[in-house]
Amino acid sequence: MAANFGTVVQQVIILTILIATGFFSRKVKLIDKNSLSTMTNLTVYVAVPCMLIRAFSMEFSPDMIVGFFLEMLISLVIHAFGAAVGFVVFRKAPEMRKRMYICCLALGNVGFMGFPLLQAIYGNVGLYYGSAYNFTFNVLLWGVGLGYLNDENDKFDIIEVLKNPSISSAFVGFIIFVTSFKIPTVIDNGMAYLAGLAVPLSLMVIGARLVELDIKLLIYDVRFWICTVLRLLIVPAIVAVILHVIGLRGVILEVAVILAATPPASLLGMVAGKKDPETGALTAGTVSGQTALSMLTIPVVALIAAAMA
Repeated sequence: MAANFGTVVQQVIILTILIATGFFSRKVKLIDKNSLSTMTNLTVYVAVPCMLIRAFSMEFSPDMIVGFFLEMLISLVIHAFGAAVGFVVFRKAPEMRKRMYICCLALGNVGFMGFPLLQAIYGNVGLYYGSAYNFTFNVLLWGVGLGYLNDENDKFDIIEVLKNPSISSAFVGFIIFVTSFKIPTVIDNGMAYLAGLAVPLSLMVIGARLVELDIKLLIYDVRFWICTVLRLLIVPAIVAVILHVIGLRGVILEVAVILAATPPASLLGMVAGKKDPETGALTAGTVSGQTALSMLTIPVVALIAAAMA
């Protein structure tokens, strides 16, 4: 099920239009900080969970169960690889900035950017494997990433991880898939309407946040550009080649590579800077800057992924 390059470009253009809609809506004050928070909550707690649960409403297949756990393992390796690259490349950077770049290289925007891409390009099968990748991402984000970013020694809390809406909804969906349970038509139709909000809401939220991007903060920052090229192009390309060499093919490979090419997780930009406000501002700028640039790089990475799959 290799993605056609023309189809990917077309879908990225559509997603870019949605991001631009959010950007200009915020510019002209149709969206303010309060409404942006509301849109984010609707996306995280309503639309995306409905989308993920419905994605599991497929005919049961033992091979897909194996593929689900394989995608989780691949996700773990990709996150570790990104962190290792960051540690090596930015080892001489000031401590808090080094932590920021390592997190930006390791932790991508799976939910707000990745899920809409997978839905648009691969449909429910892509979301199915994407939810496996996302499980590992959330464990690492909440268990290790945010504490490391701010140099805090918070204890790992599995309950907090499981309470994440995308994790709990994927768990419900997985049970539906394994048991071949059929969601009643009336409920499924209602969820379909809510699930339809996930892509436009997610991308409009991303666009609205881009208004806060300070280009002057980034344009002359060499480390930002190094991190950007690594995050959006080099790391996912290496991942694609390695997965191909070890014999992996198909949607599992493509989903892993596409998610490896997403910009840094938006949450990093929101929570960074507790000990170093300047690094916090740079983190938010890096997340926003790479999000904008990813619209140019994702079609390239998708082409590489398709060639390797």
